[in-house]
Amino acid sequence: MPFPKLIGTELEYEVKGRSRSQFWESTLLTIAGQPSKHFSPFLIRQNYTYKLNIAYLMNIEQLAIFRLRWFDWQVSGDLLPEAQSLLREILRLSPTYVQQDMKGHLQFANLQAIEGWQRQAIGSILWPFQFVREGRNVPTWRVFEAHYSAPVICRYRLVKTDRFIKIYNKAIEKVILSNEEKQMGKTHRFTGFLQYRFDSSGLLLSVHGTIAERVAMEGLPASYNEVCLKINLIRKNNINKSQLIKWRNEAQTVLKQARLYSLYAPPTETEQEKQRARALLGSITVQQLLDELESYRQQLPESPQERSNILTQMALKLESAIVLYSDSILPEIKKILYKIDSANDVYWMLLGVLSNSSLMEAHLLLVDQIHQSGSTEKQSAAARQIAQIQKPSLRIFEILWELDEKIKHEEVRKQLEVSLSILARKIYLSKKNNELFNRFTAWVIQHLAKAVESQQEAEQIHWLIVAGNWGHPDTLPFIERIARAGTPNTRSAAIEALRHQNPDPAIKLLEKLYPLEPLAHIRQNMVDILSQWWQKDAARKLIEHAAFGDPEPSVRKACILVLTNIASKHRDALDMLVRIAETNSMPSVRREAMMALASLHAQGITVPPIKSPSPE
Repeated sequence: MPFPKLIGTELEYEVKGRSRSQFWESTLLTIAGQPSKHFSPFLIRQNYTYKLNIAYLMNIEQLAIFRLRWFDWQVSGDLLPEAQSLLREILRLSPTYVQQDMKGHLQFANLQAIEGWQRQAIGSILWPFQFVREGRNVPTWRVFEAHYSAPVICRYRLVKTDRFIKIYNKAIEKVILSNEEKQMGKTHRFTGFLQYRFDSSGLLLSVHGTIAERVAMEGLPASYNEVCLKINLIRKNNINKSQLIKWRNEAQTVLKQARLYSLYAPPTETEQEKQRARALLGSITVQQLLDELESYRQQLPESPQERSNILTQMALKLESAIVLYSDSILPEIKKILYKIDSANDVYWMLLGVLSNSSLMEAHLLLVDQIHQSGSTEKQSAAARQIAQIQKPSLRIFEILWELDEKIKHEEVRKQLEVSLSILARKIYLSKKNNELFNRFTAWVIQHLAKAVESQQEAEQIHWLIVAGNWGHPDTLPFIERIARAGTPNTRSAAIEALRHQNPDPAIKLLEKLYPLEPLAHIRQNMVDILSQWWQKDAARKLIEHAAFGDPEPSVRKACILVLTNIASKHRDALDMLVRIAETNSMPSVRREAMMALASLHAQGITVPPIKSPSPE
């Protein structure tokens, strides 16, 4: 890229490329959600040339602003109609405005680049011109930069310098994989290098070289892409004043209106959602989908399996339609919800579709069913489904909380209160709106305190469920009161209400409650809850005490069950299982531990040798 003294200059480069790409049908189908054992490869070879104009417009603080235009794109051989259409789309993305920082990192803005593949196309054009300097005058350096297919670490090396020219080699040493990509078993490697030639003034004269890329997912064939480039400066012109002013104004407008992207700008979550929706719906129109839904509303097959399959496929199509055509389909779903006179299978399916949506408009339809449907059965179903909203908004939470006071039917209100507590926890964990949730905590405590005083079992259990879902430490004193003096049912609910509490105060409370609890099944639940905090020393000690000292074999065996579930991740849990098998005072418990260890061994977990217990 040019330096500041070249403001008002236009550089024209000729780009000649040769690419060879190989993709496998099985890999593409698996990524698309259609696993296949077919291993037919797609092999694409292309030779192409195009021109690239780089107009150096201005500096804004420490940033250089360029206008890039690509044209005269020619590809050898006959192109399929799909490839011709893609090439036309790439040409329509020109021009693009580019911002370069002091080190050489590039970012671009383009109002038309609204999809991931468009941004990748622009990134692939720009990347050979991204030359990132380390900041010190050293012959070799490594830097993090954005390649159009991944964030990478590049190595730059000075290979020749004299009075007239400097030559550098650039190679990709490492691809930075996300945690999700690592878990999927993805490997991504590059070989080869590009060679950059600069004149004595720092002007880029040429870029030549070959870069080969290999991408593989665990258990699937690898895909390859090799690009050989020859880029040469062929013309250098001054931009006339009026044209320069016009382009500067355009650049400032685009940079203000469009988002800036680095060269690695993959599809956003929303874009991926739309791509999946288009792939699933294919050519199905909204009206065809509504006609199909109406036919199922009127009659479903008798076979439970057939009904389940139909409703599952219908739900997937409706969810996709909401992603793409929410304005037209949501009002129609609302009408159908009112036509259904009971909480039947189709009604539940529609509620699930609405709760799976990320749109507030869909969630408001659920609220509408609680508020307006007129059927207690349907209201209760909608109140229950509210809890399944994956990404609830604060506004929806506030609307539902206000609605709770207006609901007269006790079953519907209680169901909504349980759902509210679940939504509150989801929102708090992601947004932590303290003011709102301080009020919600006070509200829960107020009702829980009333339930404690009322000594009504049903009320106590209900508000323990709400407090347990919310998991706020200020509810602990009321949970403790019920756990100490309640009925068996309320004591059990009180212990369950500890599951989402902060571990330290909850473990301290369980240490006090465990020796006081007379019922074995409640002590078993204590052990189960403690196991989620295994890394806490106090939790491990209490489980150990129960495993070796509880008078009931069922509680000791509950310890074996939770230890088996966590033994693959925690070696000390496996060691405790071994000690139970060797030294527990109850023969039936030792036998249970031996069977658990045998099961772990069959799963491929290394189990140490077990010493035989001393004779009885």
